[in-house]
Amino acid sequence: MGNVIGLSCPSCGGTLNVLEGVKNVDCPFCGSGFILSSKIGAERYYVEPELRDYKKRISIVSGKTDFSDLDLFFVPIIKVRAEIFGWFYAFKGGKRKTVYEETYTATGRRVKKARTIIEGRERIKKSVNVLRETIIYPIENMPMGLSRIELNGLKLLPYDDEKIHRFGSVLDLPSSIEYYMKMGLDKLINDITDKYKEFDEFYSHLEPVSPHMIIIYYPIAFARFPDGFLSYDTVNDRVLIKKFQEKKKRKNLPLTKILPPAVLTLSVVSIFSRLAAFILFLAMIPLFLGGESGD
Repeated sequence: MGNVIGLSCPSCGGTLNVLEGVKNVDCPFCGSGFILSSKIGAERYYVEPELRDYKKRISIVSGKTDFSDLDLFFVPIIKVRAEIFGWFYAFKGGKRKTVYEETYTATGRRVKKARTIIEGRERIKKSVNVLRETIIYPIENMPMGLSRIELNGLKLLPYDDEKIHRFGSVLDLPSSIEYYMKMGLDKLINDITDKYKEFDEFYSHLEPVSPHMIIIYYPIAFARFPDGFLSYDTVNDRVLIKKFQEKKKRKNLPLTKILPPAVLTLSVVSIFSRLAAFILFLAMIPLFLGGESGD
């Protein structure tokens, strides 16, 4: 969370540190208060975690206690809102046809002039004046399941760096505010025009009016285990994303998977050979006994 440094108090000339998004400023030197004509940067807010003993909760829902590490991060989520004003038109399909029209030259000579028209073409022309809002998730290198977070109805508190760090760490924006503002406005316009860009011809002139951006720092507990990870919503008390390596179950393999085919064949032949010898032995017993009786 950066400060904008270098503003001077109009009353005493003291240097002021002004947080981004703040309009009401109080001078710490003379106590004078004044209002900036416009906000500097984006408004920033945070949400307090409702669940404080998140380690115990994560242990219960994961069934694990062997944490590699466990952290509470305040993750930035950006809302961009603007009124989109302008127009666009698009054409699709149709069959080209050449038609000839009679016209006259400057000397009064009558000539035929060729012109191409398109019959059966679908045409869409719209004027646009709508208020739109979009959400951006700047932290992309950590799988946290941010898109599952419901932002409506949250109790937003003005950003307070000291209070936030009592709970956990802050993940700040990887890029500049200007970068995310442009990304958000481009997304707002694309959401309107995307479905028409598949047309054969597309023209537009759309402009964002009165763009506004806020940054919400949302508390997420992120747990790592030897075999996976889990992110937990400490406001709504629920798992956002969970991923663990599946344990391979031991299967009872058929004999052909355990012994090579050649060994298995020799084993079967050996068994049948022993069985044949035993049957032959049983058949010879009466002959042997009969021979002894004759003597």
